[in-house]
Amino acid sequence: MKFKLFFACLWCAGIAYAQNYGEYKLYSNMDFENGTCADALGNANTLLQNGATITSDTERNGKVVEFKAAQKGNIKFQNSPLNDQMTISFWFKREAADPTEKWRMMFAFYADNANGSNLYFTPRASWSESAYVVYNNKIFNIYTSVIGKPIVNNQWKHYAVVFNDSKIQVYQDGALQSEAIIMGKVSDIKATKWFLGCNPETNYPMDGKMDNVKIYHSALAANQIKALSEDKAVPAPSELNPPVADLSVSLDIDCNTKYQTIRNFGSSDGWNIQSMGLYLTENQKEDIAEKLFSTDFDESGNPKGIGLSAWRFNIGAGTYEQGTASRIATEFRRTECFLNNDKTTYNWNKQAGQRYFLEKAAKTYKVPDIIGWQNSPPVMYTVRGLGFREYGDPKTTILKTEHFSDFGNFLSDVINHFKQEGININYISPLNEPQFDWGPTAAGADVKQEGSPWTNQEITDVVKAINTSFQNKQIDSEMFITEAAAISYVLGNTGHANNQLATFRDPASNLNINNLSNMSNIVSSHSYWDDTDAGKIVDTRKDLVSRMKQLNPALEYWQTEYCLLGDGYKFGFPSGANLSYIQCGIAAARIIHSDLVFANAAGWQWWTTVEHEKNSGAEERWSLFRLALTDDKSQGVYRTTKLLSTMGQFSFFIRPGMKRLDVKRSDNMDDKQTITNQMFSAYIDEKENKVVIVAINASTKNCAINLSVSNLPENINIEEFTPYITSETDDMKCQPAIAAGTQYVLPAYSIVTFVGKTKSGSGIEQQTVENTSFNIFPNPATSRFNIQWKGEEKPDRLSITNLTGQVIHHNEISIENKDGCSFSTASLSPGTYLVTLLFNDNKQTQKLIIR
Repeated sequence: MKFKLFFACLWCAGIAYAQNYGEYKLYSNMDFENGTCADALGNANTLLQNGATITSDTERNGKVVEFKAAQKGNIKFQNSPLNDQMTISFWFKREAADPTEKWRMMFAFYADNANGSNLYFTPRASWSESAYVVYNNKIFNIYTSVIGKPIVNNQWKHYAVVFNDSKIQVYQDGALQSEAIIMGKVSDIKATKWFLGCNPETNYPMDGKMDNVKIYHSALAANQIKALSEDKAVPAPSELNPPVADLSVSLDIDCNTKYQTIRNFGSSDGWNIQSMGLYLTENQKEDIAEKLFSTDFDESGNPKGIGLSAWRFNIGAGTYEQGTASRIATEFRRTECFLNNDKTTYNWNKQAGQRYFLEKAAKTYKVPDIIGWQNSPPVMYTVRGLGFREYGDPKTTILKTEHFSDFGNFLSDVINHFKQEGININYISPLNEPQFDWGPTAAGADVKQEGSPWTNQEITDVVKAINTSFQNKQIDSEMFITEAAAISYVLGNTGHANNQLATFRDPASNLNINNLSNMSNIVSSHSYWDDTDAGKIVDTRKDLVSRMKQLNPALEYWQTEYCLLGDGYKFGFPSGANLSYIQCGIAAARIIHSDLVFANAAGWQWWTTVEHEKNSGAEERWSLFRLALTDDKSQGVYRTTKLLSTMGQFSFFIRPGMKRLDVKRSDNMDDKQTITNQMFSAYIDEKENKVVIVAINASTKNCAINLSVSNLPENINIEEFTPYITSETDDMKCQPAIAAGTQYVLPAYSIVTFVGKTKSGSGIEQQTVENTSFNIFPNPATSRFNIQWKGEEKPDRLSITNLTGQVIHHNEISIENKDGCSFSTASLSPGTYLVTLLFNDNKQTQKLIIR
């Protein structure tokens, strides 16, 4: 219920918060009490159109806007209020609505751009997907609509639409209903027409009422939106309550019990990295490379990238040069081949877009493991000159038998060329998912991608041929096979190319490849299809570990391709609905965790780095980035997905050479229960004396956790953990350090990585100076502390770091600060910090304790 005097006070309170905290700002406020839709703050220039009128409403205890039936009423903003950080809040009551109607935030842009473009928020039952998005006067064939849940008839409901750079969220009565991410940012959109209500250029009537339209030039937090939905004042960010725990568990990380050594986390350039490398600007490509490979932190202590330690380079087959004759329907899934049609000479200028990111990975960011892989051998070596098995052909390899050795020589030549370019291809994976048909469904029909089936006999034969070529040409790259489509094909299964662990690794098998000089000890598979239920997720992977140990304890398992394919990724979530972005992230994290913990995976690689937006769908299932190009490919825009930060929660922090540790949990939850509740894994870097814990909360309950590490060497201890979180609202965001043994509330649907850098017992004291040229008081401090320097010498710079080495504060000393400076501890959690001052290149450090 609306009380006008009460809301006037709230408006003043909102301004006070904006002034005091600078975290959000009320831009526009319309309550319609003066009989118009005028903005009380004077920022929005609005008018009522097409039968929209002001009327009284007893339920809202005041005046509201009414949109009459069979008319196209709306509130038109004559100057756009759009801002990259923005929240629209209003109350709405729909009368006699279609039960399928949902609120939709629609970006409708005209292809010719002649009439400008418009952006509106309206209830609709359906929507055509023929709209365009225009950035910088360039047309991108992508469609964006944020769809809420069905509207309830004859009830006042509160709605909020939050713009946060590229993300748009719709809330109803304080609860998140839907979200979508647009390409670029809101400020990139050239929206010249902006409406609340019906689009006047279409015939979709609105019969309902709207009240209290507020626009904030800030992306309000969920707690703030909840307050708006309750007709309360919006709390300042500093007043937001931390999550309350619904349950708790204590973890003991045992450093005495170690499992596999981690080799890498990686991703693939399959298909669409070529587009990024060819059509984006240099600045765009630099940004993408940094996001993929950087192991640095930004000024706020957040990771700049996800620190991939493996990069998969697709060595193409030549279907791109064939064009439509390749019969691969999608242009972007055709690949160039370095080998010319004469089967003798090479064109090393091919695959330029892929080579750009390969060079960035190998040369700029020093990614340790570069993997070359194929879907199809070069088409000039195949039985029909195609990159797939023709309809009706036997389910055998498409590579001609007489070209097995040529295929090996081709791979040798590619490896040698890149070695001369300063890029070492450490591993070659020559075969991909040999179990499948890789053919059309009818004679002469198109296919989706390159691919070849292989029998187990053919696999052994071609691997021996490749190995001979590697020996002859002095190639030291190692092979791994066979990238089986699922773990079940490694262990047994029925059908084609099955039981591959025993077939290729059992010394008693006549097809074993154990003694080949360039064969690695890696057993590889994909994690598709073994993600559909708890039994498959847990038991299948444990069975793999057991059987690998029986055959050869030196064997190592790598999961080399996974994305949210099929429907198995929806396991553990409510059925019948698309997963939200963070739910997709949790689904991916569940399989990463399961492969690491239950299958002892030493390497883990995501399927594809980028997918075109128009092929991506509503959920974030396929790629780490989404890309859109103009029809003429003269411009491109891209965005990251929640899968990028999900991957980064592992790849950035768990570095090659770290060992997985045993984790004991106080609730003794069964492994099969953990994967839909809370999952924990831990790793130790024995060189850097660092322990990393990855916590995944796959449930809707907040869980309080306590972390302790046991059996560390006597001279080593961990005093603090720094958490980094990926959640609905955050992406690998650094949070204040917590003291070891203190409680941390793991939010529902979140992934948190805790980094505990170990110090020697006297490590802090060793870094501090006894007779420094400055004092800290009070120390220990509570709400505030002061730094005062002695004598006439003034420091040049000051920094405050936590015990993990993360910089909390860093600045140059202002000339006005003659004697010292003062700091609030509001942003610092209780714990120990190091305060460092630089006096003419003389660095002095003291310990600061916050209580």
